[in-house]
Amino acid sequence: MSDTNSLKVLVVEDHSFQMEHITNCLVQIGVEQVLTASDGVEGLENISREQNSSAPVDLIICDLQMPNMDGIAFIRHLSLSNYTGSLIILTAMDASLVSSVTQMIKEYKIKFIGSLHKPIDTKVLIEFIAEASEYTDTPLSPPLPEGVSEKDLIDALLNNGLQSYFQPRFKFSDKSFAGVEALARLVLPNGRIISPDNFLYLYEKLNKSAELELQIYSQAFQLIKVWMQMGHPTQISINVGPSILANTDFYDELQALVKRHGIPTDLITVEVTERTLIDNTAMAIEYLSRLRLNGFHLAIDDFGTGYSSFKQLEILPFNELKIDKSFMIGIEADEQKQAIVKSTVELAKRLNLNTVAEGVETTEAWNMAKAYGCDLCQGYLTGAAKSKDNIRPQ
Repeated sequence: MSDTNSLKVLVVEDHSFQMEHITNCLVQIGVEQVLTASDGVEGLENISREQNSSAPVDLIICDLQMPNMDGIAFIRHLSLSNYTGSLIILTAMDASLVSSVTQMIKEYKIKFIGSLHKPIDTKVLIEFIAEASEYTDTPLSPPLPEGVSEKDLIDALLNNGLQSYFQPRFKFSDKSFAGVEALARLVLPNGRIISPDNFLYLYEKLNKSAELELQIYSQAFQLIKVWMQMGHPTQISINVGPSILANTDFYDELQALVKRHGIPTDLITVEVTERTLIDNTAMAIEYLSRLRLNGFHLAIDDFGTGYSSFKQLEILPFNELKIDKSFMIGIEADEQKQAIVKSTVELAKRLNLNTVAEGVETTEAWNMAKAYGCDLCQGYLTGAAKSKDNIRPQ
């Protein structure tokens, strides 16, 4: 399927506000054919009707908790209807139930894209829609920031508006400074700062993924070189996305950039997400293993948000595990999150991996992560991302 205009999506959700919100999100990212149903019975009626048409439903987004016929029963009936499209489940239920339903879907041989948790993360929805539509030629366009056009973003990208911002990390043990992560920001001529969610899709649309990403790396290495000259060698983390990892010149270009700036490789941590690894498994193993061989550190980012995280730990020589912010935000009042974070840190220690807790926003969250034995903190509690002019080695 070449674009989202031809993608037909059925949203099965009994809550009218949630249904309207999801529908609006879909329309904003380019999905023009959206059907709705308030429960599983109505959903099956829609499926039956559309299967007899020239354009059956390509994707279903289904809530689990509904009256008349809940989402779990709906999925069973879906498998009996010879449905050939994809499925996303929508839920506010606990992780153990989601895990069970996920396994059930796999047993029914339905193409499962993933689970959306309420309230919906638009970024995750965009990724799921892209996968469901096999949309690879032109990336999906997320909703634009208010008062900003796509042309504004493109002009800024092509005219040195892309800047590296730096979020500090601190040790839980003694609160000492432990390094920074380089994060992309787009700064418009009027000074407005745009987050990556709103412009990263343009990397591929402009066919400049590697070029623009390398700009961020170069700016980051320039800062680290300055700090080294000041007598403050500092650990820096950089993010490598699917597109640049799939670039056959990635390894050589990164190596050349590091040598040009004179940065020791053991000061650099290359972060990759599970989705990045899944999309480019063979190439990821080759390039990342070669980087590790040459002294770079490797981190698995957003750990625990996918279904193959443990497999990635097995096949790649990671030094660091980053606990996703979704487990840290609200951990103070969530026993399940507490158990997940605690067990993840214990696993990392057994594998001799450093752990980084992302999304630490409260003193209570800090105290919990420290008590569990987490090594590093990264979050608003200890510092937001800052421009190179506003951050100093400590």
